[in-house]
Amino acid sequence: MPPRKGSPAELLLKKVEAAYRNVNSYEDEGFIKRVISDEKSETVLKKSSFKNLFSRPNRFYSEERWIGEDGTEVVIAMWFDGKGFFHFWDTGEKHFFELAGPGRGGISNQTYIMLTNPTDNMSL
Repeated sequence: MPPRKGSPAELLLKKVEAAYRNVNSYEDEGFIKRVISDEKSETVLKKSSFKNLFSRPNRFYSEERWIGEDGTEVVIAMWFDGKGFFHFWDTGEKHFFELAGPGRGGISNQTYIMLTNPTDNMSL
């Protein structure tokens, strides 16, 4: 649902849009806190960090990191290099999946490339 016309939310969105409309690149990062209630009504607080990078005309990188239940760091990243969309999920094995294309279902076209860092092929 869009914000109400003239509301503080709409004014904030317009300021953000104006600020980013003509920039050549940007980088932002921060923290996310989620409060999740499960079927037993137990509340769990999940914390993660995120980073976003953008460079005109069409290069974008986004990642999220958190500590998994087993105590290891989990990293999910996705990026568009101007030609293709890529996804990286650190599950202990270093893989990324080249997606079939915009608007298509499924995870990948079965192209797997071994990486040690999802940003190795992504320099802004």
